[in-house]
Amino acid sequence: EVFGSDVKMRLRPSYFPFVEPGAEVDVYGPKGWLEIGGCGMIHPNVFESVGYDSDTYTGYAFGFGLDRMAMQLYKLPDLRQLFEGDYHYHSQFPIYQ
Repeated sequence: EVFGSDVKMRLRPSYFPFVEPGAEVDVYGPKGWLEIGGCGMIHPNVFESVGYDSDTYTGYAFGFGLDRMAMQLYKLPDLRQLFEGDYHYHSQFPIYQ
């Protein structure tokens, strides 16, 4: 609904530091392609570094950029504005009213 009914999406391979292989989900909007999600198999070295046997344990990591969807929905020029903690700025959004 945020991106409309004729949204263009793509799934493509991507690099993320702790997964291999990794992939991302992108949507096409007014500012071009925007990554909104990432995923991948957790690299065995991550398990080994915290003391888990990577022959026994495996995992899948994923994330979804709700902040990026808010950026598109409210037509924000810069994503960093969402993380500054300014109540007066944030109070303009319906969730805070």
